[in-house]
Amino acid sequence: MLKPFLTSLLSLTAVFGNSLSAPEYDTLLVSDHELPFMANVFIISIGTCNGAILSDRWIVASANCLTGQILDYDSPIVVSPTSYLVVVGTNSRAGEVSHAVQRIVFDQENGGIALIELKKHLAFNHNIQPISIGSDPPTSGMEVYSAGWIPTLRKAKMSIASPTGCENHYPERFQDQYFCVRGMLCLPEVGGPLYTREGDEYRLVGLKTNSTVLQKPETDCLQTAKGNFTSLFTHLGHRIEYIQQVTGLNRNYLLGYTKVSQACTVTYTSFSFVLSLVLVLVYS
Repeated sequence: MLKPFLTSLLSLTAVFGNSLSAPEYDTLLVSDHELPFMANVFIISIGTCNGAILSDRWIVASANCLTGQILDYDSPIVVSPTSYLVVVGTNSRAGEVSHAVQRIVFDQENGGIALIELKKHLAFNHNIQPISIGSDPPTSGMEVYSAGWIPTLRKAKMSIASPTGCENHYPERFQDQYFCVRGMLCLPEVGGPLYTREGDEYRLVGLKTNSTVLQKPETDCLQTAKGNFTSLFTHLGHRIEYIQQVTGLNRNYLLGYTKVSQACTVTYTSFSFVLSLVLVLVYS
């Protein structure tokens, strides 16, 4: 599709943005099909950001990461969609499944969320799947994960910090829609997403708000590793109505309820078909 352009963009990334040789530290290699909701957003002449698939047309990512700066939202944010390219469906940064961007919508009331609309629909398969948003706010001590390409996809385990510690770290920015994380959060994870896991079910809980694509990997990683740095995240469940308003996606779909209902419907329909077939064979 856009492979020649993507190859050139990868070269620019090595020079301007997230270094492909960023330290791995205690990250774990992600297996095939493990995180099909991950999206890599390439930004011309700057670098890359990580995001998550919400639907076949929408990706969510960190606004600060996509613009290369910590935003103050005093004025409207305007970017060119042609400067961005989204790659999904691969654990390698040099993936061949790339998608052009139609528009990017920034949440002007919250320092963290950017919603990316793709020009064409994604074709879902084992490697490309949406993730549901967790409605409940994360609690202190909860185990969470983030992921990023180094250059292959890896994940890092962290935990939710106490609200008191978070407020002490960010007295001017801390509000109900924010929470903090302690643990390994290196440059490859810039832009989020932060997710929880229960069995095979994933829930998207937040996006990192206090970092940009231009940060140095050594600084971000080492400060966090020493325990002297707590990362600030936006709780996506707190902005579910805004996400619904921009994307037009159903609230139950975003929270994962529709997917469960659809699965039950498919199971019931299949059972009814088999039962009808058995009855026909018995009485024929």
